[in-house]
Amino acid sequence: MAKKLRMGDLFDGLPLDVIIHILGYLPTKDAVKTSILSSKWRNRFVLLYSFDFYDCLQNVSPANIDKFRSFVERLLSHTGTDLDKISLYAWEADRLDVWIPKLLSQSLKELVLGSERPYTLPDSLFSYQTLVSLKLDIGGEYVSSFPLRNI
Repeated sequence: MAKKLRMGDLFDGLPLDVIIHILGYLPTKDAVKTSILSSKWRNRFVLLYSFDFYDCLQNVSPANIDKFRSFVERLLSHTGTDLDKISLYAWEADRLDVWIPKLLSQSLKELVLGSERPYTLPDSLFSYQTLVSLKLDIGGEYVSSFPLRNI
């Protein structure tokens, strides 16, 4: 009698580097959702090199903003790799005071920051050694891009 194959069995057989490669092609919110595919995929998204939280925010209701903020802060504290790129948007500029120091502990190359309210960036951000590109949308008035170094 043939053994019935479960969906999770298909995913459990993949090596970790293949899982990370697959997740890298997904939008951030979909990469997070893959945690339900199997126990081996649970929380593997934290090993990604790039996160885009702008698109995630499109569907966050005002009632869930605190949960989303906590999720981002936990993720920034527990990423298993250095980050190449991250896009963050904070409805409250004070969240950037929490997020930027956590980002500066990574070997970050590209940073996209946004906030509805004006925000003064810390000087340490401009002297950060690995940061190559900084894109800003602060106060909803402009979008600027600053190439900081040649790659």
